[in-house]
Amino acid sequence: MRRKYGYPLNVKCTHEGCKEWGHWNYDTQKEYSAGAERHRNYKCTRHANPDELLTTENQHREITLTCERKDGHNYWRQNGNDFLSSGFKSGPGWMAYADDFDPGDSIILTATVKRIEKP
Repeated sequence: MRRKYGYPLNVKCTHEGCKEWGHWNYDTQKEYSAGAERHRNYKCTRHANPDELLTTENQHREITLTCERKDGHNYWRQNGNDFLSSGFKSGPGWMAYADDFDPGDSIILTATVKRIEKP
């Protein structure tokens, strides 16, 4: 019998000292069990990719998306990764369809922390 509200899964980040939790909800016991296995070594966003986290010490990030053609469609490759991702990418204030670009064209996205001087 299916539970009224599904099967909630709450998992604490496995990074030592972290107090963050991940929350998922599954419709079936089977999906819950698979989710529990998949997230058994869960790390929160801060600890899963710490080099991507902007901090007072890590104040600059740059990502390059390069348009590549495969099987008659254009896709984006990020920072020269081994895999092609979606043909559509977006972020705060921008979006780009790879099919609107020529193979080899790149988009360079930059984030820089601007600190204010404290009196």
